[in-house]
Amino acid sequence: MSLGYDIGDRVMQIDDKVIGEVIKFYTPTACEQQTMILCDDGRKYHAPSITFVKVSELEEEIVSKIKSRPPQLAMAADMPITQEATQPLLVPHDYRNVKVAEGMTITIDLEDLKKPLVESHYKQIGLNYGA
Repeated sequence: MSLGYDIGDRVMQIDDKVIGEVIKFYTPTACEQQTMILCDDGRKYHAPSITFVKVSELEEEIVSKIKSRPPQLAMAADMPITQEATQPLLVPHDYRNVKVAEGMTITIDLEDLKKPLVESHYKQIGLNYGA
């Protein structure tokens, strides 16, 4: 049976997107043929041979960029426009009373404090928050 790849080839497991070099083929008792690969980080991974495909360097680079994408971007990309418009209205306000001095109490909204913190965090990691 021709799999389209052989020992020494770079392959990717199509379900888990694991990439590595083929090091072994084997058939356990009562199972279909398995392929074992050596991942770039030194771990060994195996799965049914039919779930692997040979990859080129370009495909490998694309997969690595997809894996390294922050989950926040993926979530924002599939959020409906109507949900984005109503989202500020749905933010619960968390008011707290803070005693500053004897007989002097001020009320703060924790949500107003959180927003600048979140924006500064995104700027530090190089993302343009809210643009």
